[in-house]
Amino acid sequence: MPGCAGVALYHTERIGAMQAFAAGEAFFEKIDTAVTGTSYYELLEHGDHEGDHDLVETSPEQLRAKIGTGEAEAFWMYSQQRGTLPWDAAFTYHTSGYGSFPHIAAFCDSPLEDTYSVLKEWLRHMAEQFTFPYAIIYEARKMTDAMSYATGDNGKTAFPY
Repeated sequence: MPGCAGVALYHTERIGAMQAFAAGEAFFEKIDTAVTGTSYYELLEHGDHEGDHDLVETSPEQLRAKIGTGEAEAFWMYSQQRGTLPWDAAFTYHTSGYGSFPHIAAFCDSPLEDTYSVLKEWLRHMAEQFTFPYAIIYEARKMTDAMSYATGDNGKTAFPY
């Protein structure tokens, strides 16, 4: 069964949102896939709890503008072309807000054996540009499992032991 390749970078608080946006663009360029949509986290004014938030869909151009003005700081970029759920490829930048911790993750719905050299090259480029103490390239059965692993949830799903 084909898997999903993932890359997760942790303790990325020194990487700004605009720098991360450029890193996301570089990821999609490296895997030769177009960004078809983006979204950013926005706090709800009248949420049930303090810190409640939602994802707001927007275009890549609008996301870049919102990051530039400080209106968006944590976000997703993705490609939905083949109909794979949830996406064919995705990149996410999280801060310590919105119920998460500082990390960057990138995913592509392809087996690791097909994408390892490309992901390793992208990760090497990230390490040359930014300081972060830990990163991992891994494979999970499906995109949602890869996403859960990157956020620190469900390691058993990614590694069957």
